[in-house]
Amino acid sequence: MKFDLLFSNPGLFLRKATRRVANHLLVLLSPAARRHSEVGPAVGWKETREVQLEYLKKFIRPEHYLLDLGCGTLRGGIPIIRFLQEGHYYGIEVRDNVLEIARKELQNEKLEHKNPKLIHVSDLSKGKIGRKFDFIWAHSVLIHMTDEILDSCLCFASEHLDSLGRLYANVNIGEKKDSTWKEFPIAFRSLQFYSEVASRHDLNCEEVGPWRNGEQTMLLFQLHGRG
Repeated sequence: MKFDLLFSNPGLFLRKATRRVANHLLVLLSPAARRHSEVGPAVGWKETREVQLEYLKKFIRPEHYLLDLGCGTLRGGIPIIRFLQEGHYYGIEVRDNVLEIARKELQNEKLEHKNPKLIHVSDLSKGKIGRKFDFIWAHSVLIHMTDEILDSCLCFASEHLDSLGRLYANVNIGEKKDSTWKEFPIAFRSLQFYSEVASRHDLNCEEVGPWRNGEQTMLLFQLHGRG
């Protein structure tokens, strides 16, 4: 944490410090929070879990097929797996160790009978799932991609979306300097940038509204002619 913030904005410094201490305490005291800290802050992980399905239920039905791109530890995936019909949830993750945590989470929640497909994909440019999807959900994923990996991701999405399929992804819109979280970047890009990358892969891109109380923006990607 930057201590110059203490003098320039003491209130914000105190809020960040309090949140950091709370995060460390949760990781120490809660096994669930410890697992899910692999994919984001331990503080508020339950709220982050529930808000994803709450948003998706505006569009998805139990019979739809959904691909959770960057499913992580299933922090958001567990309620979606419960909601969808058996075998209709697919999750892909680049980190094999995190996917192992996801499989344990599935056991803890007693959801193996829903038969979700959890797949390790180390390189999206070579990833082949073998089916098309009604929805692809990329929660806090595109924001952690380099431009090269983003290009591969949208190519992958274009190849795996059904003709009427939709990809929803939250992003940071702006010109701020990129930072890092763990081994991943935290990227800030313009809407025009995402639209240009999408267009290279036969996708339309549009802004559909704010995310995280306006801190981020939700984007919708669809195959050309379906927007």
